[in-house]
Amino acid sequence: MLATTLLFVLSGALGVPQPEPQHVIGGSVADDCEWPSTVLMSGCSGTLVHPEIVMYAAHCPNSGSIRFGTEGGERTVSTTSCSAAPEYPATGFDYAYCRLAQPVTDVPIVPVMMGCERQQLEVGTRAWMVGFGNTSNQGGGFGTKRWIEGEVAGFPADGKQIGIFYDDVDTGICNGDSGGSAFAQLDDGTWRLFGIASTVPGSCGGSSQHIPAWAAVAWIEEDSGLDITPCHDADGGWNPGSECGGFPTAPGSDNGLSWASGCGPGPVSELGATCGAASGEPQDREAPALSFLSPAPGPHPGPLFETDIELEVSDPGGILDVQLSFADETQAFFEAPPYAIPNVNFPEGTWELVAIARDWSGNVSQATVTIEVGEIAGGSSSGGTAQTGDGSGSSGSASASGGTGGDDSGGPVGSSGASPSPSDTDSDTTGPASSGGSADGCGCTSGPGPGSWLWLTVLCFAIRRRTTR
Repeated sequence: MLATTLLFVLSGALGVPQPEPQHVIGGSVADDCEWPSTVLMSGCSGTLVHPEIVMYAAHCPNSGSIRFGTEGGERTVSTTSCSAAPEYPATGFDYAYCRLAQPVTDVPIVPVMMGCERQQLEVGTRAWMVGFGNTSNQGGGFGTKRWIEGEVAGFPADGKQIGIFYDDVDTGICNGDSGGSAFAQLDDGTWRLFGIASTVPGSCGGSSQHIPAWAAVAWIEEDSGLDITPCHDADGGWNPGSECGGFPTAPGSDNGLSWASGCGPGPVSELGATCGAASGEPQDREAPALSFLSPAPGPHPGPLFETDIELEVSDPGGILDVQLSFADETQAFFEAPPYAIPNVNFPEGTWELVAIARDWSGNVSQATVTIEVGEIAGGSSSGGTAQTGDGSGSSGSASASGGTGGDDSGGPVGSSGASPSPSDTDSDTTGPASSGGSADGCGCTSGPGPGSWLWLTVLCFAIRRRTTR
C-alpha cells in the first residue's frame, strides 16, 4: 500500500486547495502523563490495551518497537511480533496488534468498550481522539502526542466503521494518527477505548472514520492466547475477573504524575459493574425468557404454508443477541428487536425452528417449535415439547430451555458468511433458494421430499439490526 506510514486517505491524492498549516489541526499537545496508553509506532499511533498488547491499524507497517510518552522518548519497548487482521482489506476491518517483548504493568490502561457498554455509544456521544500525527495537510509535526475532541456522527459501512465529526471543519486527526485512540467516558465515570483511527475522507479535518475496537478483540485473543478484556468474554458477555476494576477515571489529565512511575496509578475506579455484578459478587444466572409467537406448532395446510416468524424475548439485564435456525442453517442473527422475519414460505414436510437467546451475562435460552406442512385431513402431527431446566415438559407447544453463562456451545454461530460474535452490520437481505439445497452456501432443506427447496424463500436471511451502537 502506498504511503503506509501515513493515514490511508480514501480519495487518493489530495486534489483540493490546501489550507494554511494549523496547530494540531485544532487540537492540543498532551502533557507528560495525559492519555498515557496512546503510543508511538513506525509512522503511526497505537493503544496499549493489555500489558503485552498494543492495538493499531492494519494498513500501518509492522513496528519493531513501541514508544511511550509525549514525544515517544520516555520509554521504548521492543515487540516480538505484529499481525494484521487476516480479513483485511477484504472486509474493511482495519485492525492489527503487536505483542510486546516484556509486559508494561505500570501504565494505566483504558479497557476496550465491550458488551452492553456499547449501548452508551450513541450518535452525539462526545469522544476524545489521541495520536502522534501531522499538524496539517502539508505534513509536519509527526511524533508529538496530541488530542482533540469530537462527537460520534454515525456507524457507516454497515457498522464496520464509527464516524466522527469535529467541532470545526478545519480540525481533526491527520496523517500519522492511524491506529490511534478514540476514547469515550461511560456513565459510571470510567473511560473506554472504542475506536481505532483508520481513514479521513479526503483532506484532514472535519471528520474521520474509526474501526470499532471491540471488533478486533476475538481475533486478537485467539491469535495471541491472551485475555485482553478483564470484564467480558470475547463475544461481549459479562464475565468479570479479579482485574475488572481499577480503571483510570482521568486518563486525559496528567494527574500530577510522571513517567518515572509509568504515569500511574492516578485516580482509578472500584470493581467494574457496567454490565452486571462486580467480580466476587453473585452473578446473574437467570436465562432470558424466550418463546415463539408464530408460527404455532403442529399441522398447517399445504402444499405451501406462508407465515411470519416472530419471537418474544426479554431479560431484566438486556438481550445480547438472538439466533434463529431452521433447515439446518442459521437463518437470522438479531442484535436488537424486532426479533422477526416476515412472509416465510414453507413447503410440504416437517420443519423444526430453533431460537437461541443470550443475555449480557452470557446466559442462554433455547426455544423450539415444530410445524408440519401438508394435507391435514386424516393426518396427525405434534408440535414442540415444552422443556424447563430440569428437562420436564408437555407436548403440543413451543419449547424453551435456559442455561447459565460460560457454555460456549450455546452461543450463536452467526448466519452464513457472518461473524458469530456481536457485530455491527445493519442489513436485511433475502436470498432465494437454488438447486442442490443451497443458496449462496446455505443448506435449504431439512428432510422434506425432493424439490421442496423451490419454495423456501427465506434462506441465508442474514439479519443484523442495530440502533445506536
